[in-house]
Amino acid sequence: PEDLKAALMDHMVNCRVRSAIELAASHPSFLGRMMAYSLPNIDATRPDDLGRDQIEDAIADFTNNENRKLMTPINYISLCAQVAPMLGLLGTVIGMVGAFGSLAETGSADPSLLADKISVALLTTLWGLITAVPCLIAYFFFKNKLNNLVADCHHAAEDMINSSLQTVNADAY
Repeated sequence: PEDLKAALMDHMVNCRVRSAIELAASHPSFLGRMMAYSLPNIDATRPDDLGRDQIEDAIADFTNNENRKLMTPINYISLCAQVAPMLGLLGTVIGMVGAFGSLAETGSADPSLLADKISVALLTTLWGLITAVPCLIAYFFFKNKLNNLVADCHHAAEDMINSSLQTVNADAY
């Protein structure tokens, strides 16, 4: 959220890390939780980098743990996209087995009997594809949206750390 990002940036520019942690911890968003998890790793005894490595490690740990949870429902969309054509193929095989079974029973190629079984085969293929294509589109849409939001949070965190470093080392800059 832009308001959280701006408020955190204000705290970090002014080196109010404790206030930034409290604000982040009170916000349920990904950015809030990520900053509440990572900002306690700031090391004020190291003014040259403020313990940037530990902060970045905490951000990476948080992201790995959260992405696993956030990707679970998105992965179910991918599962539907993968299973639907297989179910369509299964229906095709069942329909064709039925068509050949009726051929074997009657001994003749009665078009009305064959058409019914073949239509089952084609309809299951059709519905498998009709299900799979939108699921595949939805999977990549939501996956990319999540990845972009996480990347935005990482950039915001990096900007906040850089702004604190510039404030602490203003004379050097």
